[in-house]
Amino acid sequence: MPLRVAEPYDHPRLRALLADEIELLAPQLVGQAAANALEIAAASGLPALPATPLIAHWTRLRADGEHWSGALRGHLGDGLPFADDSFRVVLLRHAADAVQQPARLYAEAARVLEPEGLLLVLGFHPLSLWSPWLAWRRRDAPTTLQWLAPPAIGRTLAQAGVEVFVRQRGGAVLPGVRLRPVSAVCGPCALLLARKRRSSLRALRLDARGRVMPVGASLASGVLRNAA
Repeated sequence: MPLRVAEPYDHPRLRALLADEIELLAPQLVGQAAANALEIAAASGLPALPATPLIAHWTRLRADGEHWSGALRGHLGDGLPFADDSFRVVLLRHAADAVQQPARLYAEAARVLEPEGLLLVLGFHPLSLWSPWLAWRRRDAPTTLQWLAPPAIGRTLAQAGVEVFVRQRGGAVLPGVRLRPVSAVCGPCALLLARKRRSSLRALRLDARGRVMPVGASLASGVLRNAA
C-alpha cells in the first residue's frame, strides 16, 4: 500500500528507520532546556520522542499537506498561530515531507523561534540507497516526497535569519544493515541543527529629558497571538 500524506508511517521497514532517527535525535534534544518547545511532525504515528525533563511544555502539531492539526488547526498559508520568538526549541520532524511550499514552513519555524533558540529539522536525505524505495512508496500519494537536502535548506533558513551549524546523517544504510561509520556518511536520515542568530537586546526608550522610560518585559516566552 503506498504511503499517503495523512497515513501513519507504519511500514515495518520505515518504522525501523524512524526508530534510527530517534537515536540520531536524542543526544541533541535531551539536554535542551526550555519553557516552551514546538514539534511539527508529519504524522501522529511517529515514534515517541525521548524524555526531555528540561523542557517544561511541548506544543505538538501534525502536518498534513498544507494544513496542520493537533493542539491547533489551521492552514500553512495563514502562518503558524504563534507570536514571534515564542519557542526556545522548534523540532520539524518530517514536517515538510508532503508540504508543497516547504520554504514557507521553514520561514514560519524561524519566525516563532526565540533568538539563540535551537531549530532541529529531521527528514530523508535525497542521496541514499533508500531513495528509490521511499519514492516508490509514495507513487500514488497526492504530492511527491519533499527530500531534506541540507545545502538548499541551509540557504532557505539563512534567508530567515537562522544559521545551520550541524549536519548529520544516520540510519541503516539498507534494511537490517547498521554500519555506523557508513551511516554517518550516506545514511538515509538527515538531521540539521540551526540557531537563530539575532540579538534579543532591545534599545532603551528615552523621554524628552533623556531619562530611561519603563518598558514592559517578561522572562516567559510568548504564546499565542491575540485573536483578532
